[in-house]
Amino acid sequence: MTADPSLDSRLDDVLRTLAGRVRRLREDRDLSLVELSFESGLSESRLRAIEAGRTTASLATLVALAETFEIGVSELFAEPASERSVADAASSGEVA
Repeated sequence: MTADPSLDSRLDDVLRTLAGRVRRLREDRDLSLVELSFESGLSESRLRAIEAGRTTASLATLVALAETFEIGVSELFAEPASERSVADAASSGEVA
């Protein structure tokens, strides 16, 4: 990707976060990929690639997804509160 391995690692982390978040939002709403494709106006293959973390998403794609899920674009990159609290507890040593 780039000459800077740490930048590649950060991009991979962002893509994994986006992938998991889109999949979770879709599944929470009981949407198939076909249904999400129809509602968002994005191709099914594009959505599959996003959910697999294999591709970056343009701003237009992120806006389409956010509007479909009725959330802000930044929320596509946020960990759900329940996961964040478990991660916080683990990092502070509260989880065995």
